[in-house]
Amino acid sequence: MNFALDASSSYDVATPEGHPEVCRWQAAPHTGAVKPALILLAGETLSLGLSAEEGLLCRLRYSAGLPEISADGLEGELALILPGDGERVLVRMPIRRGEEARVGCVSVELPRAIAGARLSLRCLPGPLNDPAADWLAVHEFIVAPPELHGLARARSFGALRAENERAHFAYAYRHPMYQERFLRASHIDALIPSARSLSLSGACANAFDLAHALLGQRGANDVPDFSLRLQELAKRLGRPPRVLSLCAGTAATEAALLRGANVTVELCLVDIDESLLAAACERDWSGARISVLVQDVNKLDVAEASVDLVICVSGAHHLVELEHVFAQIRTALAPGGELWLIGEQVGPNGNRLDNAALAAANAVFATLPEEFRRNQRTGITDLTLPNQDCAEATFEGIRSDDIEPVLARYFLPIELCRRNVFLWRIVGPDYVLNYDLARADHQRLLEQLVDADLAAAAHGLRLTELHGIYRAFG
Repeated sequence: MNFALDASSSYDVATPEGHPEVCRWQAAPHTGAVKPALILLAGETLSLGLSAEEGLLCRLRYSAGLPEISADGLEGELALILPGDGERVLVRMPIRRGEEARVGCVSVELPRAIAGARLSLRCLPGPLNDPAADWLAVHEFIVAPPELHGLARARSFGALRAENERAHFAYAYRHPMYQERFLRASHIDALIPSARSLSLSGACANAFDLAHALLGQRGANDVPDFSLRLQELAKRLGRPPRVLSLCAGTAATEAALLRGANVTVELCLVDIDESLLAAACERDWSGARISVLVQDVNKLDVAEASVDLVICVSGAHHLVELEHVFAQIRTALAPGGELWLIGEQVGPNGNRLDNAALAAANAVFATLPEEFRRNQRTGITDLTLPNQDCAEATFEGIRSDDIEPVLARYFLPIELCRRNVFLWRIVGPDYVLNYDLARADHQRLLEQLVDADLAAAAHGLRLTELHGIYRAFG
């Protein structure tokens, strides 16, 4: 069983006679949530049939559905209804007046041998039985084996996530940081900063790029030389490599890679957005043979042993069906073929920092003068770094936590670069324009931030950026 509640799910809601009608799916903006929640009024019950599978875990995220509930509060109740064995209350979730903005979370292991059972979630009034304004908002309701919870959550609200993601990218890539990088990219090291970028003319034109190039220079781990690797692959094959690029978008990185490597390839660009692929085709590909495939990479279907190299640039953390995609890539690669993950986010889901990394980042951030903490997006000087869950209503970092564990089932690493605890957040799009690289004091500050990030990594804090070269097992 693999169930995640959304508007397309199969479930039942029992409403007592005479109850008012309610719009079942509503936003609960008083909680800060960005996607709609299912609303239950006091006296209503949501029920779900369970399969005979064992080892199921139920996870609930819930809150009050209104910014002010009755004086005696309300209660959510999760119960298991067993055939011929009555009802077993699993957990009660009281919400008191004044706690309406709090989003609670509970996880409950379900008993084994539950064939024919039903799981029920009730909204009940408080102890004084006052149901006025007692609405329960169900933000997340997942029932699945523990190892499949990430997949179940990622599959929910697909249409909403896709719409929000399109809007996000339409806005995000208008940022000067991205526009400048895409325009000047004559080499992959101009787009993916490394120590090599420091000697590449015009490569480090903003604080983000310079800081990450310094990270490669001052740290022990640097980005693989993908241009050199492509040259070696072409030489080994004795013919143009067959390259498949997934989640290609406008293929700025792929074009820069080929220009820097100066090799001819047969390149197939795959993306779900036809307009992005059309823009990619307008680039100067310097003799490379280009084809495009408009396809949702989650549904990838590639012929066996049909490519020598698969590239995915900052794309895997947008994918839901990692298991299928990595299995397809393994099938598609010819003997000796490679998978390259470039600029991948492998931190906590939603492109966040975990608690330890966030605490370390904020300790560094607090030492910065106000001018470097001014958020260019909001116009406000931040006291702490934003750390919102971007996967709440988009595919951004939807299964970042799962990328490396799933990848390890199919591939062996040949060369890896793991780096970047929190540097990307402090000099990211919200703050990058606060730095003037013509000023030596600003450059010295960037060096201090780089050293702080390296120190955090040395203390075992979680690294969030991955660049890797992989080969399939066998």
